[in-house]
Amino acid sequence: LSLHDALPIYVEHPIYALMEADTVRIDLLAELADDYKCQYIILNKAKKTEGDPAEYGLEKIGEVEGYDVFRNVNVPVLKKEQTLP
Repeated sequence: LSLHDALPIYVEHPIYALMEADTVRIDLLAELADDYKCQYIILNKAKKTEGDPAEYGLEKIGEVEGYDVFRNVNVPVLKKEQTLP
């Protein structure tokens, strides 16, 4: 048994895969963000994107050193004692 055989199989997360593409499709990213209850998306400004984030419920809330920060308005922001439905 080799070390490689003993390690778990790595599976790339679908959101990560979309964000690593040459062009980030905002429509697909927003759909997955909803499915995974992802409240925030951070996009590299240097990445080419296709689609308007605002049209898909991604509200720009700030910028940090070359990145745009969006809040997914389709997923509620919960207080500490709340849980997702």
